[in-house]
Amino acid sequence: MELANLRKELEIVGAFMANVLIAELYAKGKVASGNLVDSVEFQIVEKDDRVVVDLLADRYIINVSQGRKAGYPSGGDGSFLKALIEWVKIKSIETEDKKVKAAAWAIREAIFKRGIPATNVIEFAIEEIDKQVDAMVREAIFKDIKLHFDGVIDRLNR
Repeated sequence: MELANLRKELEIVGAFMANVLIAELYAKGKVASGNLVDSVEFQIVEKDDRVVVDLLADRYIINVSQGRKAGYPSGGDGSFLKALIEWVKIKSIETEDKKVKAAAWAIREAIFKRGIPATNVIEFAIEEIDKQVDAMVREAIFKDIKLHFDGVIDRLNR
């Protein structure tokens, strides 16, 4: 069965889902460089006998949404501190190199002691999406089913 209406509606649904997540990131003040917001996208994937809308974003959206427990990470490769240095620069907390590094170090220590609170941006986005998407998709499916059966009936009446 051709699902033209459903595919068209899924494009709208995908864009809606991405916009809801982006809006929640802005609402929670989780936009510094814009990289995370820019990484939010959707794709429509056909899997076996179903069509799925996947919402994608950089991996660290999980940390933004779920927060971070206090404590030192394993590994110690310095990537966390490097990311904080970039964040301090982006936010213009400090501009002089030594002060940027000192600020990043202080933030790192505070995070290790207290953690980072969860924002639940993913959970909120899912709730908002669930409120709207069922009705949007249901209408498109009904249109496709009607078109399919109208075609069957037309062929039977010939």
